Amino acid sequence: RRCRSPHFHLTPSAQHPEARPLPRTRAAMVLYDFLMIVKASAPKQHVADILRRTGARVLDAHGVITDITSFGTRPLAYEFTTPGEKHYEAQMLQMTFNCKPQVLEDLKHDMHVDERVMRFVAIKKRALKSLISYKARDPAQKNGAQAKLRETLAATGYASF
Repeated sequence: RRCRSPHFHLTPSAQHPEARPLPRTRAAMVLYDFLMIVKASAPKQHVADILRRTGARVLDAHGVITDITSFGTRPLAYEFTTPGEKHYEAQMLQMTFNCKPQVLEDLKHDMHVDERVMRFVAIKKRALKSLISYKARDPAQKNGAQAKLRETLAATGYASF
């Protein structure tokens, strides 16, 4: 028998004794470039506040910020219009971070609500190779580096990498 309440959900194993439990999936962290175009008239404190809020949203979701870049005030390729205003230049900002894809929905909402932000875009970047593959020039070096890393991780209590 199944409960119809929207606040109560039975797993398949609790519904039927022969049913399998739901698989547990872990969302992978993805590397993103988050570009923002902010009004040129916004003071530095407001720009810092936008970056602080964006960074806090990423960090609260256990993400990692890898880079923050301000390109300063730049002329726009074409005229941006916001209600009652025309813009010919804007401040360009870029934040690079690793996070789960679900975090982008919250960031998009924050950017839409903030009147200082004129445009924004999130660009998914390709995953980078491990550092070992860059340092090791031949297969023997690579295998030696991997073995050394395994020993270090085992000594610190980590099972594998």
